[in-house]
Amino acid sequence: MTTTKMQSQDALRSSPGKLHQLHLASMAAPSKSVLFVCLGNICRSPIAEAVFRHVARERGVLDQVDSAATGEWHVGKKPDERAIQCMRDHCVEMDHRARLVRSSDFRHFQYIFGMDEANMRDLRALAPSDSTAQIEMLGSYDPEGKSVIRDPYYVTLLIASSPSTGLVDKFRLERQEYLH
Repeated sequence: MTTTKMQSQDALRSSPGKLHQLHLASMAAPSKSVLFVCLGNICRSPIAEAVFRHVARERGVLDQVDSAATGEWHVGKKPDERAIQCMRDHCVEMDHRARLVRSSDFRHFQYIFGMDEANMRDLRALAPSDSTAQIEMLGSYDPEGKSVIRDPYYVTLLIASSPSTGLVDKFRLERQEYLH
């Protein structure tokens, strides 16, 4: 295994900051629902979805997760081959077909995460008046403060793994607090 692959897998397994000290909370706590969004839903958002799902399963935090697009160019298509290969190279399962953000997503998902400012503008414009979702930048959970998750999508694993891990740990902490 190459050093880069080992570093990527370590990034998926490690916890940023003090959250590393948390113990797994009971699954009786309320679950979270998360939607990751980018422009085409064939690169960044499906990678963020796959990484989040991988880390959540590994840490015993089973949350509902999906991804979607703000643009319709790739609806129904699989993720870009380079993104798929990147996930395979890092032993992260990805099974996805691109879809558009739906109005119902804003009521169904508790959290909707954009990858960049354009995604955030689009999400705010698409949000119906009865939206209950909290709309945030995924990068806001990056312990290094890199708020924007940019293309190129086939190197997004390393970019998305840290905020995804931070988000899983946030949910784990919330579950632990809920139980106490």
